Amino acid sequence: MASEDPFGERLMQASYAGPNRQDNGINVLITAGPTREPIDVVRHISNMSTGRLGVEIAREAFRRDYNVLLLYGQGTAKVPPYIRTERFTTTQSLLTKVLQELPRTDIFISSAAVSDYAPVPLDEKISSDKDELSIQLRPTPKVIKEAKKAARLDTRFVAFKLGYKMKESDLIEQAIASYGSVADLIVCNDLADITEERHPAIVLYKGQVVSRVEYKSHIAKAIFDTLEKKPIRIF
Repeated sequence: MASEDPFGERLMQASYAGPNRQDNGINVLITAGPTREPIDVVRHISNMSTGRLGVEIAREAFRRDYNVLLLYGQGTAKVPPYIRTERFTTTQSLLTKVLQELPRTDIFISSAAVSDYAPVPLDEKISSDKDELSIQLRPTPKVIKEAKKAARLDTRFVAFKLGYKMKESDLIEQAIASYGSVADLIVCNDLADITEERHPAIVLYKGQVVSRVEYKSHIAKAIFDTLEKKPIRIF
């Protein structure tokens, strides 16, 4: 169920993204796509994230009249021109932008695929003639946890947990252990179940399963459907 429909995008832009568009006054900050951590001046470590899920979430937020800012890494998904977007590369550059935006953020959706470790970068090009190469890695900041420390008390947080070939109960338990103290809502899924089109996920709110969905567009809808049903000052 691909959502990149050119006609639909043009209709969306014509209908909702014109100069007279009025948002609902609620600021949504979304992160999407992979980070890139430099090894030397020409090489980097990254991951396979395309950014498609985060872009789909941004579309859905825009459809619902939220004021959307997308922080987008080096993904391959096309961002609609009506989505206000800023780019990032490294985990640190992402964290810097997130912290800058947090004072005016009502909902923070942390869907970027952030590197857990980064090389100690070299300000040179490593020779390609080496028989072996060792790279020293160090932990990166946990963006959503650093953001939680700096956010307003009423900011809603959405986290994502990806497992691999896990029992559903273990995946849910791991998601809650990782983000239960940080996020209001957690989307968790298993990489082994994800295909080019399908993106099965379990949506948790306050540690309880509230929905199970099959596609990226359904995840985006489930996030906002759930948050909009829960009492909070800004809604």
